Amino acid sequence: MAVELKALPPREAIRFWAAKVPMPAQEFYTLAAEQRVNAFAVSGIAKLDQLLAVHDSLGRAMHEGASFQSWKKSLPDLWKSKGWVGPNAYRVSNIFHTNIQTAYNVGRYRQMMAVASERPIWTYIGVNDRRQSQICRRLNGRSYPYDHEFWKTYYPPNHFRCRSTVSSQGVAQAERAGVKVLEEIPADVVQPENGFDTNPGQTHYQPDLSKYPALFKQQFLEGMNKFYSPDTLPGVTRGQFGELLKKTLRQADLQDMQTLVWAEEQGGVGGYRNWVNQVLSRQAATGEVYPAGNLPLRVLGKLQQQPRLALVVVDDQALLHMVRDLKKSALTAAEIASIPEKFAGADWYRDKEDPALLLTWLRSGENWIKVVIRLDQKIGKGIANRIVSAGVVKAHNLEVGGRYGKL
Repeated sequence: MAVELKALPPREAIRFWAAKVPMPAQEFYTLAAEQRVNAFAVSGIAKLDQLLAVHDSLGRAMHEGASFQSWKKSLPDLWKSKGWVGPNAYRVSNIFHTNIQTAYNVGRYRQMMAVASERPIWTYIGVNDRRQSQICRRLNGRSYPYDHEFWKTYYPPNHFRCRSTVSSQGVAQAERAGVKVLEEIPADVVQPENGFDTNPGQTHYQPDLSKYPALFKQQFLEGMNKFYSPDTLPGVTRGQFGELLKKTLRQADLQDMQTLVWAEEQGGVGGYRNWVNQVLSRQAATGEVYPAGNLPLRVLGKLQQQPRLALVVVDDQALLHMVRDLKKSALTAAEIASIPEKFAGADWYRDKEDPALLLTWLRSGENWIKVVIRLDQKIGKGIANRIVSAGVVKAHNLEVGGRYGKL
């Protein structure tokens, strides 16, 4: 009986790609180089729907093992609208080959790290042809221990459309093959292109999320949680996924992921308006907490210290207080229900005395609505930013006295 062999999808590469956070290029380039490994942007594409289309199409190409020509045909109208045809078609090739090869090498890194104790000798493998770059030509064939400083800078890819990879060997195997294991980095190596001088595998699988903007960290954790499920990778149990996550994330990050799972189970921000109507209908607080929005990146970027997450929540007691305020500064039900819609375009202030953030927008005339948000508050077993009060204030109250600083 003939045995049919089928290629398996590169699971580690797909896992890496699923956790990448699509974002506009202008936001992408505000991130540090090592943080960009876990983000996805395409210069020249600002519309999120187009960016998501490219990201999703690359994910499918990895899963299906599609060729460049096949993938290229999946978005012909987008390439034409950007002018990336004819002499400029190299832009499309850069997108495909650089991202596919990065994902492959990140997955390869995870696989080699899993057996590093048995195969600790890593060798840089270039493609020795006329198209090989000077960067990779100088690195080709160099061998170092897996934990050598060399790999922090020169683990591929090292430039756009880099085709290099890394192989691993056991000590005895390397000795039999006459492999020279280096300890020093020679002076004649060529530096990677700008933006490629990090180890994408190490950055992705050992991320220090405390250095990330809170919204980016949150989106990264949401992407990881979405992928780490039996629905995405059949045959792997939730328990096995949990063990993988424990090896990847710090305890605090795992706790934050559970907070985000809770928020999604509540119905997410999309169910906020219905929840408000339910609370106002029963006119009684039962201790419920509900997600109400996310702090925008433009606000987070102006904070000296990032909160754990961008997630903002409100409890039913605070909500009822907003409509029962005795100082005639109560909000209407419609105004409370519209809070999530105000996050992106509202004016934001930092309270220097409380400390807290103020979400404000004009009600009418001199009257402004002020929503007070305290950062990193305990909610159940997790931490999130909590709306503690809201009311109507005069415009001059936001500007005089120096208490509030506009962000």
